Amino acid sequence: MSQSKAGGLGSHIFLYSFLFGMIIFLVNYVSSGHYKLFDLTPQKQYSLSSQTVKVLKSLDEKVTVIAFMKAGTDMRASVKRLLEEYSYHSDKLEWEFVDPDKKPELSAKYGVNSYNSFVVVSFSDKREMFNGVMNEDQLTNAVIRASSENENVAYFTTGHGEKDLESKEITGYAEFAKALRAENFRVERLLLANHKSVPKDATLLIIAGPTKDFLAREISTLRRYLNSGGGKLLFMADPLTKSNAISLLSEYGITAMDDVIVDNLSRSLGGNYTTPAVATYNGSHEITKDFKIITLYPIARSLKVDKGEGLQVLASTFKESWGETDKAGIEKGVAQFDPKEDNNGPLAIAAVADIASESGAAKSRLVVFGDSDFVGNSFIGQNGNRDLIMNTVNSLAGERERIAIRPRDIEMEPLVFSENEIYAIGAISAIGIPLFVAVTGIAVNRRRKRS
Repeated sequence: MSQSKAGGLGSHIFLYSFLFGMIIFLVNYVSSGHYKLFDLTPQKQYSLSSQTVKVLKSLDEKVTVIAFMKAGTDMRASVKRLLEEYSYHSDKLEWEFVDPDKKPELSAKYGVNSYNSFVVVSFSDKREMFNGVMNEDQLTNAVIRASSENENVAYFTTGHGEKDLESKEITGYAEFAKALRAENFRVERLLLANHKSVPKDATLLIIAGPTKDFLAREISTLRRYLNSGGGKLLFMADPLTKSNAISLLSEYGITAMDDVIVDNLSRSLGGNYTTPAVATYNGSHEITKDFKIITLYPIARSLKVDKGEGLQVLASTFKESWGETDKAGIEKGVAQFDPKEDNNGPLAIAAVADIASESGAAKSRLVVFGDSDFVGNSFIGQNGNRDLIMNTVNSLAGERERIAIRPRDIEMEPLVFSENEIYAIGAISAIGIPLFVAVTGIAVNRRRKRS
């Protein structure tokens, strides 16, 4: 090759190498400021929940997360990854690590007296702290509480056999109360008979599974609360019970039927035939829009919803279900559909009524469920039960950015092979790979001999 050709080839190689290097530099420069994260795991275990993303995007002021941790720990690395994911979705969220041993003055300022303590500080210096292991659920709820200007108040009526907020029994509401407090609700009991009206600081009123009648003046108070405008009432009416408060619902277009929902399909999902599984939701209402998780209701009644403005069904059972009116048969564990007496599915199990006020003020909202046990201690953690009830409560409270699917615990998914797949893997390991190596070796040896 002549010297001129060699020099020309060298120039071309240098030019191409330079251009390739410039392209790599520009791609890295642009991607450093504009990047997209992808999560290809089946359970999206490295993605934040829709609730967290909504909360982060709704931040108006700066929120700072301070992690008081020792340097160099494995836990610190996982916390950093989670905080990076949070700040990726909002430039309003900032974070920093503080070693309590090196900056004791900061630990004293924020009341930190142990390692692995996390403080969330809002722009107005409102603080929330938690200790131990940081996870998405704890961090998001701390951000909600720290960034919220006002505290919502949820009043639960008492004195009529309603669910107990502090009870840790199967049907108790200790876990529901805990979930409410985590999302910045103050939970209070209300003996309505001692009040002429619902307290003015009430964000919403909850009547959970009454089994006894209300006093006449209590019914009048409830009626005024809904008719005067701005009232927010969540009513959960259990089957096999009677209360005049349940009869009040029909005045607003929602009738709690005197039946028990029977759903044989729920047996295939591991439930009981009197525990209907629900997967049909109203896609146009904010409470259930994009909601696609099954919810379970242990012993529920159906709802009849009138046609009219402001009245909507939120959730319905499968068409194979029916409303059984033979209570004696239910108690004996025998249920047979009777087309003359029973209510044919699909059946409404949750409904909403937006009620125009008599004075023209803001509308009131009434949400009714045909069961109260679905948010009891043993069922609130099942499938989508917690998400649905918290979406309902946040809708009533006007906290629309919190209507979403919440963080879930990551479940182990073992890799399971069929018998044929195990034999195939064994054959490839024992025969296929050694055979491939042998054939490749013979082919290479022959080529060397020829050359």
